[in-house]
Amino acid sequence: MRINLDLVDEFQQHFGQQVAFEKARDFMFAYISQIRSALPLAAAKGLEIAKKTRTGIATAKERTQTLRDMWDYVNQCEDAGNLSVPQASITRALTWLLRDELGHGEEYISEVLNWFLYFANEFEDPSEIAEELVRKVFISELGNGNPRHSTAQG
Repeated sequence: MRINLDLVDEFQQHFGQQVAFEKARDFMFAYISQIRSALPLAAAKGLEIAKKTRTGIATAKERTQTLRDMWDYVNQCEDAGNLSVPQASITRALTWLLRDELGHGEEYISEVLNWFLYFANEFEDPSEIAEELVRKVFISELGNGNPRHSTAQG
């Protein structure tokens, strides 16, 4: 299912890349909370550390090590010759929650969310709620011009 992410682009143009990325994380936490299947260990650990990072409990070292462990898991799955392992896909999707920056150059947050949704939906597809969540997370701040951070629960 293709999700319309134009609202995300509008939000980014209005508030900037970093604020939009923080709101995208709110969306990701809310979206992942809709998944009912048990996450693979690497993904579950990543989600746990992402939640702790969000509340200031996890250290940068824990976050970095967990991110490394998640990529090791993804690479092990892919080295086995199968690029479409659902467990690796959800783990890859959850790496976005542990990144502290997007990288170099201008990135559209809608592209980040598009990839996140692609990989998350390879594992389990709750995409029928995606557009509603996008509106919930991004639209209220556009109306009043004052973005609140971390409005969705994770």
